Amino acid sequence: MQKNSTHLITKECNGTQQSSVKPRKSTIEFLKQFARAYTYQQQMPYQLGGFIAN
Repeated sequence: MQKNSTHLITKECNGTQQSSVKPRKSTIEFLKQFARAYTYQQQMPYQLGGFIAN
């Protein structure tokens, strides 16, 4: 039986090179549009999750 596996790649982190991982602006804009369509209502039953589509 062959035992193939991916080797662990280690990186040195000396603090001089830090890349910031962040979403694209288009992703943020899409999420903002989606988030505007829902509001939280505490009066609604828990089973409905309290979310009402506008």
